Amino acid sequence: YRPKKTTYATVLFRDPPLAYGEDGGITPAGLGEVRRADAVTVVLRSFESDAVAAPPKGVDPGRDLRTVLNSLVFADLEVAEKRLARLEKEAKRDGREYQVLNTVVDRLGQGHLLGRGFFTPEDEKLMAGFAFLTAKPIVAVLNDGERSVAHDAVAAEATALGIDVFPLRGDLEAEIAQLDA
Repeated sequence: YRPKKTTYATVLFRDPPLAYGEDGGITPAGLGEVRRADAVTVVLRSFESDAVAAPPKGVDPGRDLRTVLNSLVFADLEVAEKRLARLEKEAKRDGREYQVLNTVVDRLGQGHLLGRGFFTPEDEKLMAGFAFLTAKPIVAVLNDGERSVAHDAVAAEATALGIDVFPLRGDLEAEIAQLDA
């Protein structure tokens, strides 16, 4: 097949400003813009550097990943529980939406991600309006440096959760970008 015209896919990356709570987690209100995304990328610092200030608790990509994932789970749980309460108030407990939301609340309440295969195709259409963050594809980017922090454990943990992991040397990429063509 030889098309007359080639149209390339467009990928738009956004780095929205997020609001953080006292515990370091992302507030549910701060995730509104992220809900409109097709996928979520979490960039994790996994390097030590004198040039870049370390977080107050030190560099720990595993802790940072768990903090972000917990924030996503809590944000989804809040949305699901609000809708479930409204359905109970309206006495609509016999519908498919109520049943699916109950399973969503149970899973999120246990601290688990929904994952890409959680919903059946019919349920996915039914739940599309909620834009559950933990049901979106999630990618973790491990930003390495010259003095990398061990991140094999966080990569294994993320992979076990169904999250694709990519190590990246951000400092080298920045240097390459500054080179002449």
